[in-house]
Amino acid sequence: MKEVENTVLNPCYLRVKKCCASCIHKQIKNDGSRVCPLNDKYVEPNEVCENWAMDYNTSQAGVCRGRIHQKEYLMFALAIRLGEGVEALRAKKKGEPAPESRTIESIRREYETDYGTTILLDI
Repeated sequence: MKEVENTVLNPCYLRVKKCCASCIHKQIKNDGSRVCPLNDKYVEPNEVCENWAMDYNTSQAGVCRGRIHQKEYLMFALAIRLGEGVEALRAKKKGEPAPESRTIESIRREYETDYGTTILLDI
C-alpha cells in the first residue's frame, strides 16, 4: 500500500479522500484498528491500495432532495442522532420508555440559527 494525496468525487460531487477509511472493503477490529481483508494486513491512516472502492455511506454523503448539505451540518445531525441512540439504550436498560427523537427539521433549524445555512450546493 502507498500513501495517497488524491481525492475523488462521490455521486453528489462532494470530494472524498481516496484512502482505506472510505473503502468498501475496510474492516474495523474491536480495538479500533483498521484491517484490509483483501491484503490481510493492518492499515495505517491515509493508506490506499489498487482495490479501493468507495463505500456506500461515503457515496451517499450529501444526498437530500436535490441538495447537498455541508459536511459540518451532516456531522452535527449525526452527533445528535447518536446521542439520542445512547439515551434510548440507557432508557431500555432501566426499563423506561425511550425518549422521543427530534425531527430533522428541528435539528436543521437549530444548526441554521447557530451556524447559518446547511446547504453547500443546490442542484
